[in-house]
This record gives sequence, C-alpha cells and structure tokens, in this order.
Amino acid sequence: MRDFFRELFSFSRREKIGIYVLLTLIFLLIGFRYFYLPRQHFGREVDHSCFKEEVFSFKESLKKVEQNKSKRANTFQEIDDVSKTINRELFNFNPNKLDRNGWKKLGLRERIIDIIENYRKSGGVFQKKKDLLKIYGLDQAHYERLKPYIILPDRADPKDSHRTQKNFKKKENEYFIKDTSINLNKADTFNLMLVHGIGPYYAKRICKYRDLLGGFSNIEQLKEVYGINDTVYNKINASLKIDTSEIEKIHLNNATFNNLIRHPYINAYQTKAIMKYIDYKGSIQSKKELVENNILDKQTYKKVSIYLEP
Repeated sequence: MRDFFRELFSFSRREKIGIYVLLTLIFLLIGFRYFYLPRQHFGREVDHSCFKEEVFSFKESLKKVEQNKSKRANTFQEIDDVSKTINRELFNFNPNKLDRNGWKKLGLRERIIDIIENYRKSGGVFQKKKDLLKIYGLDQAHYERLKPYIILPDRADPKDSHRTQKNFKKKENEYFIKDTSINLNKADTFNLMLVHGIGPYYAKRICKYRDLLGGFSNIEQLKEVYGINDTVYNKINASLKIDTSEIEKIHLNNATFNNLIRHPYINAYQTKAIMKYIDYKGSIQSKKELVENNILDKQTYKKVSIYLEP
C-alpha cells in the first residue's frame, strides 16, 4: 500500500517543473482577477439612475441642437423672403406702358429689359398676355409668376392685331430707311426680326448660337445655325453685317473646362488636351502653341483662333 502511494505521488524532474509553472500561472490569474479587473457584484441590483440621467440629458441636448438648426433655417428663409419681396415686388401692370424701374421691381434682368424696350421702340405691342413669352430670355417660370398681374386680355382683338401689324410695318420701313444693315453681334431678337426672312424662331436660334460662339466672325456662320439653309441664308445675309470687335474671347490661361467645352468648335477631347497642356506648361504664351503641339488640328484652329487668346 505504501509503495502504491509512493508511486502515485512521485514525479519526475520534468513533471515537477510543469506543475510549478502551472501553479504559478494559476496564482497570477487569481491575483490579476482581484487587483486589476473591476469587481462585479453578481446577483445584486444595480442602480441605473445615473445612467438614465445621462441619457436624458443627451437627448435634451440633441433637441436643443435641432431647435437651433430650425431657428437658423427659419431666419434664413425670412431673409430670403424679404429679399425676394424687395427685389421682386409684384403689382398689376401694363407691359406696353411699364418703364424700366417697373420691370426691375418685377425682378427682370437688364438684358431682358433692353429687349422689351427695343421691341416697343420698334413698334411692337403686347396684345395678349402670352406675347410676353416672345421676349428672348423671359422663360415660362417668369411668365407664370407675372401672368396674374398683367393687365391685358388673354386673347387679342383681331382689329388691334391688324392695326399693330400696320404700325409695325411702318416702323420697320422707317428703320430700313435709316440703316439697311443690322449688326449681327449686337442685335437682339426684335432687331433681327426686322430683317425679311427672320421670324421669332430664327431670331432666338441666332442669338443663342451667337452667345455660344462669343460672337459671329463672318456672315457664313449663320449656316451653322440649326434650321438656316441656303435659301434662308441667301434671303437674309445682305441685310446683316459683322463687327468682330464685339466678339467675346476666351482667355486660355484663366479658362475653365466649362468655358472651353461649351464652345461649338471645341470638343471634349480637345478641351481636356488644352487643359492638360496648360497645366503642364504652367501658362501658354501664344495660341499658336495649340496647333504647333498637335493639340488642335489646323482646320479647327483656323475656325476657333479668333475666339482664343493667351
């Protein structure tokens, strides 16, 4: 029996070292548990009142932030509404008698007011409310906003229409006696409509294309306007003239991607190439660099060079 217990509790040297290491780890873990980990009291009720108070105060702070945002938004809206009221005062008006200050109060831009003034000086008369839509630059949204305040019938009286056309033709003849050529780069839609063969449709398209170009450099560019074929061109070109000093040029060193790509003669690939070249060089000294470095082909450069400068 004694030999049995002696064999049971006798260990080799390696086994003794393993036991000592295991006991050491056990004591270290027990000590770590009591000295380093926070003591937890299982089975006891925990008071959550402090935590609830913190959650409540956090929610209240969020509400205050939202209220402040709402107040700021309302303030900005009020400012915007006041601004709109000042700049766009709506009132009943007759478009045939309203002066420049009146149009400004209604919120119209100077360019649109100039077109209206030229139209009336040329003998044009607004016979019905929808005639305002003939004004280049005055869109449907503007019209709908002004419509309730326009003192004009919804439909024109045929007698008034006949009388207006007669007066308009008289003014047109007077205009052509004074000047038979219209400056294509300065004329608005109503000046263009005085030319035989140009109606509202062509007048708007010509002005729109001219704005994209920056101005016409020669009369034949009219053929590039959508809808103007050789027949129309041959009918109208004798009554038009070009002043190239009116051309708006693109300054390459200050140009943006949008400035270049909107031009009808420059495509997206060429725009990217120009922008990369200027970024690489730092600045461009001469527009001829574009053709010398194969950024623009000769045909494109010939057409667009008048619109470019360093």
